[in-house]
Amino acid sequence: MRAQPLAAAVVTVLAACSDEASLPVSPDPASPQMALSRAVVGPLDDRSGYDIQTWGYFPNDSAEFTDPQWRDIWDAARRWEAILAPSDPWTVHAGMLYCPGVAGTTVRVNAEVDDIIILFRLVRIDGPDGVLAQAAPCVTRTRGLLPPFGPATLDFLPAYGVVMIDEADIDALERDQQLGDVFLHEIGHALGFASQAWDILGFVEDARPPGSAIYHDTYFDGPRAVEAFEDIADGYGGTVVPVDNRGFQFTAHWRESVMGNELMSPSIGGGGALSLITANALVDIGYTIDPREVDRYELPAEGDRAADRSGGRSYGHDVPDWPVMMIDRDGKIIPPR
Repeated sequence: MRAQPLAAAVVTVLAACSDEASLPVSPDPASPQMALSRAVVGPLDDRSGYDIQTWGYFPNDSAEFTDPQWRDIWDAARRWEAILAPSDPWTVHAGMLYCPGVAGTTVRVNAEVDDIIILFRLVRIDGPDGVLAQAAPCVTRTRGLLPPFGPATLDFLPAYGVVMIDEADIDALERDQQLGDVFLHEIGHALGFASQAWDILGFVEDARPPGSAIYHDTYFDGPRAVEAFEDIADGYGGTVVPVDNRGFQFTAHWRESVMGNELMSPSIGGGGALSLITANALVDIGYTIDPREVDRYELPAEGDRAADRSGGRSYGHDVPDWPVMMIDRDGKIIPPR
């Protein structure tokens, strides 16, 4: 276990839940002797900066990830770590972490969470070609008062998140070489590119009210994401950054009709760019980033923006609206919201 920096605060989180799993640390995944256990945890390391601990939970699931699928998970996690490496949120020493109201998501932690645990599960969601996956943060750090009790502090750094893949879709995604992109996309949601963070911090404007048939130009107004978008959006006439608002509510994705094959668009484009716009949206919620690690990205020409996606797959509503537990640096638990 890596040593805790002297300046870091340690918070203990205890939450009662009947469904729990004690997950031991596995050997380094690069080791040829590694055998996947019923509970799989990615390796801890001694690097400074941002670390994603990848956990697997199988006892209540009907299927398990294969070794190559775990490789895709680890590769996606390392990709995000490279971008977020300057971030180093204060550690959380946890007894149990869970997603309120979501069965099979409780993990018992016997060591510090530095910086996030993401639980990966292979589950039944809705059958083939529907919702491919679901992901969101479950427990997040915060500081100060939150709206409506005070101004947003622009600090939403999850300590625990969940990524669930539909077992009915995983073979097709792997066959079409899209599974790595799905893991990369869903980890982004678990890190806080999610409606929970956007709602709490008040970053979404002109959202379509439920049941409204009136057109809304929904947009994300985090200043760093706006800055990155405007740097490449010469001549774009809408409000920025444009957010997906199909149906009767916004989703935590960029608007595909404008941004095309960007990683956090609502469809799989095959190798979608992880742009500075997406990375800066995480800066807006509290992270720091290494901008040298993002992908080169240009806003597509208007005639190319709605180009057919590789495989024609939509993520669907992949950010479930489950409540988020919040903890402050003094260890106070803020009720789920």
